[in-house]
Amino acid sequence: MADNSNEVKIKITGDSKGAEGAFSRVVARLNSVRAAVGNVMKALGTFGMAWSGIETVVGWFKSLREWINRAETAARSLQEALRSDAVATSAALAAKAYKDLNKKLAEANRLEKERNDILDRRKATARDLEDAGAELAREREIAALDPASATYEEDKAAIARKYARAASRTAASRAKEDAKDESARLYSEADRKDRQANEMAKVYKRQWRAQDRQNDIVRELGFAVRRGEDGAQEKYDKAENEWKAMYDAAKATEEAMETLRKEAASLRSRAGELAGGGYGASIRDQAAQTRLDNEEREAQAKKDAAAKAEAERAAEAKRKEGEAKRSEEERAAAAQKREVDARGRAMASGMAGADAVSANRLTAMGLGSGVTAHGGVADNVKRIVNLLKEEIAATKGIKAEGFGPAVYSE
Repeated sequence: MADNSNEVKIKITGDSKGAEGAFSRVVARLNSVRAAVGNVMKALGTFGMAWSGIETVVGWFKSLREWINRAETAARSLQEALRSDAVATSAALAAKAYKDLNKKLAEANRLEKERNDILDRRKATARDLEDAGAELAREREIAALDPASATYEEDKAAIARKYARAASRTAASRAKEDAKDESARLYSEADRKDRQANEMAKVYKRQWRAQDRQNDIVRELGFAVRRGEDGAQEKYDKAENEWKAMYDAAKATEEAMETLRKEAASLRSRAGELAGGGYGASIRDQAAQTRLDNEEREAQAKKDAAAKAEAERAAEAKRKEGEAKRSEEERAAAAQKREVDARGRAMASGMAGADAVSANRLTAMGLGSGVTAHGGVADNVKRIVNLLKEEIAATKGIKAEGFGPAVYSE
């Protein structure tokens, strides 16, 4: 009697595709066995073998059918397990990639912020030194002024305006520089966020493939539940929960990726607005320059007015001094003229008496009263009088200071 116990060993590798191929080959062989069993049954009937032998063959065939069913179930379970493990592994790897990427992005953001902070501190330090140097130079120029000078306050204000002009121009230039630097920084940050979004997209694709494969498993298990297979509902619930977790993770990654894209677009928009930055500072600089121009014009107008007033006072004083001098000269000339006239009259009177005596002498000398004295005393007197008149005419307009009265003698 044949032995009804059969021991069958199946070796299945971790590759589900290999398991499926092996299982197909087993089924093909078993189908061949079925055909052989059918032939055996026919042969037994032909040769009239004992019924017990037939029962043995039938029992053997039933054992084969049970083995086939068990093998098919085991292969299907193995296939599901392998696929679940593969999906779970893919999901785990995607989750790890997402975690690693976030860590990498956080570190990159930290380093970029640290770099920007260092650059900002360097710029602030350089500008502080520049401002301190300008302030020192201004105070040195003011200290070089003479506080006793009549124009000290005006000169001090002029120095202050000069440095105020420079400070206003510097502020406008710095505003433009800051706008340019900030625009470049925003563009750079936008590019960095786009790169981060691209890395995020790779993780998202891996996560989405994993949840898609898990969704296939859930759908197949749903069919098993509807067929009423044992344990199918429990497997379905577990697979569905895993799918939901994978789906949520993929959607979270997608939202993070889209957020990065939006942030990059916003940064580029702000950078574009700053491309012509510093315009407000330029307007303020123009206003400051105009104000300082007005102050300088006012200061110059006051200076011109003061100079004009001083010149007018000097001219008036000079005019009065000239008038006083002319009056004094006129008085001196008049006094001199009166003195000369008085002396001339006295001399003429004395000469007339002398001339009369000479006439009497001529008469006494027998010359007679009709004799004209040519070249005598009278002629000399006339000449002296004429000289006095010329002297008076010559001394008009000459200062009387330093001259004493003219003294004449015979």
